[in-house]
Amino acid sequence: MISVLVVDDHENLHQQVNFLLSSDEDIRLVADAYSAQEAILLAKRFSPDVILMDIRMPGQSGIEAARQIKADMPDLKVIFLTNFDLDVYRQEAAAIGVAGYILKENMFHTLLPAVKKAASESLPLEMTNQLPESSLNIHGAV
Repeated sequence: MISVLVVDDHENLHQQVNFLLSSDEDIRLVADAYSAQEAILLAKRFSPDVILMDIRMPGQSGIEAARQIKADMPDLKVIFLTNFDLDVYRQEAAAIGVAGYILKENMFHTLLPAVKKAASESLPLEMTNQLPESSLNIHGAV
């Protein structure tokens, strides 16, 4: 069973992601966080296999939260789930060692395979080499 923490400041995104996750019997939602600070606390409390995290949130960003979480729990897999297809975000994500970068517009097709692939890897993934491009949307919209 893959445990997942969802981090986003929008309730409607939580509902959509939770619906997708609930459709797979191998994935279990352990918690929802609505801010980066809450994500850090819940990551320590639940130690999920995968965190699905928005990048832009009020206050601390998802990038800052992921950096802190990965420093404390380097084996935890973080997948950014964002609306922003920006090179600067992708570069920061790669530098942190996140498992993936998914555009929200593509999540209905890519989220479950990306979560499963990230959870199955024992070492940090290379964003462009380990997950299929279509799962991560590395080079633009699919």
